[in-house]
Amino acid sequence: MKKLILLLCIASVMSCKNENKVTETQVVNESEITEENQSSSNELKFDASKTVLKWSAYKTPEKVAVHGSFDSIAVNNTQESPIAEEVLSGADFRIETSSMTTGDTSRDAKIIGLYFNNLSSPTITGKFGKFENQSVPVTINMNNVEINKNFSYTFENKKIIITGVVDMLEDFKSESAFNFLHEACAELHMNKTWTDVSIEIISDLGN
Repeated sequence: MKKLILLLCIASVMSCKNENKVTETQVVNESEITEENQSSSNELKFDASKTVLKWSAYKTPEKVAVHGSFDSIAVNNTQESPIAEEVLSGADFRIETSSMTTGDTSRDAKIIGLYFNNLSSPTITGKFGKFENQSVPVTINMNNVEINKNFSYTFENKKIIITGVVDMLEDFKSESAFNFLHEACAELHMNKTWTDVSIEIISDLGN
């Protein structure tokens, strides 16, 4: 009889221990974790360090390209979103023209000194409209002239590429500044400096 009572006590104690273990176990919803991780990994955002603004101007009758970029660009009012079109929609930008570079210091001095320094402002400002159907309206203010042009964009491997063309004379009425540059470079340009400039913005939106 004593042995039977002892066995019942042991069984009771073991049963209590098992119940405590079950109570302390936390149940984790794996589907929720998966969704949360996917949402985080799919979030896209603007990063200035992963963005470059390149331009191409043209010289000589054969329209030889001169490539350059701007090192000082400020972009505000961007968004974090899993949808690429939403990241830069409504964002505004400011470009310091003195930060322009072509990789040739003597050429840089001419372009900045003769063209950009003869505009009404040392900055270019603007704003992106709504990105949709591979097109985005872009407002640009340069030489105290504001224009609105449709640029094209593509998105691949978390990179958005925005392209467009502006004209120094037709769009921004910068005849005086343009003539200073053209006359100084007439011989090198074989007396032909083109007024259209191609723009390309490449931004890696991945985390």
